[in-house]
Amino acid sequence: MPDVAISSLDIRLRKLFANARKAEQQGDDSYVIEVCNEILDAHPGCVAARRIRHAVRLRRTPGGGKMLGRAAVALERAKSLFGQRHGGTAEDRLRRADEMLANRPTSKAGLRTLASAATELDYPETALFAREVLAEIHGRSPATGLELARALLDRNRHAEAVQVAENLMQRFPRDADVRELMRQVSIAQTMATGKWESGGSFRDNLRQ
Repeated sequence: MPDVAISSLDIRLRKLFANARKAEQQGDDSYVIEVCNEILDAHPGCVAARRIRHAVRLRRTPGGGKMLGRAAVALERAKSLFGQRHGGTAEDRLRRADEMLANRPTSKAGLRTLASAATELDYPETALFAREVLAEIHGRSPATGLELARALLDRNRHAEAVQVAENLMQRFPRDADVRELMRQVSIAQTMATGKWESGGSFRDNLRQ
C-alpha cells in the first residue's frame, strides 16, 4: 500500500487540494485542515496533504506546541509507549499519531509513532516526512538526523542523505556515529554514480 500522489487522487479530491493550496496562501487554516483531513481519511498515505496540514497546524499553534509542560510531555510519551506495546494495528497507531499531532504538531512521540506506523504500512514518503520534521524540530542531538539519513539511504536518495550527513558533521564533528554515517553515505553516493571500483555488494563494502 504505497504512498499516494495528488495526481493519483480522483478529480474531486484533486480540485479540493488545489483549493486548499490557495486557502493556505490566504490564511484560511480551518479550510485547509478540513480538506486535508478528508483526503487523508480516504488516502492516509497522501504525503502532500499531510505536509500542508502540518504546516498550517504549526502556524496556528502558539509556539508550535513547543511549550508543553514536562508532565504533559511525560504523559504523551507514556501513552505512545503503551500504544506501541498494547495497541492494535499499524492503522490504529497511525490514527493515534494523527491525534497527538493535531494537539501538538511538534510532538516527538506523535512523529515517532507516525514514522513507525507509516513504515509498517508501506508509506515510505510519509515515514520520511515524519523523520524530516523530527530532525528539524528535535535535532539538539544527532539521533534524529541519523535516523533521517539512514531512511534516505534506504530509499536510494543519496544526494539528500549526503546533505543531512554533512549538516550533522558540521554540528557534531566528533560524534562517532555521525562519522560512520558520513562514510556510509559517501560509499552509497560513489556506488550510485558508477565510480565504485571494488567488487561486492554495498553491505559487503561497508564492512571493509
